[in-house]
Amino acid sequence: MEPIFSNGLWDNINPFKVNENRETKKENKIGVITRGKIKLSKQIDFWLNVSSASDAIKNADGVEFYKGIGELPLLSQATFSVWKNLDSVMNFAYKSKDHSDIIKKTRKRNWYSEDMFTRFIIKKNIETSLN
Repeated sequence: MEPIFSNGLWDNINPFKVNENRETKKENKIGVITRGKIKLSKQIDFWLNVSSASDAIKNADGVEFYKGIGELPLLSQATFSVWKNLDSVMNFAYKSKDHSDIIKKTRKRNWYSEDMFTRFIIKKNIETSLN
């Protein structure tokens, strides 16, 4: 994967160097990492709202895979997702009411002490089998 956009920090740095000149083609699949360090005082409120965030991405047009992952259980959470193309990511991010509601709630309730959002072009799709 090659980063094409990154905003925010992961442990006070942004580990992804974005190639500003990289052109994204319509057929490129896109990988997305979202990561947040949840404030201790906001843990219960955050976890009570996780299902609505999961439902938003589960029902998104163009999402092919998504999984929530925890760097430190309960404190540092991330989501990795794979999308059909950049248009599907942008439509979800900026036009979906469900996603918009979650973002507004995140900002209003100030859940994170740090967060990061990064988009990647998936340069090679590796198929594996667990046989």
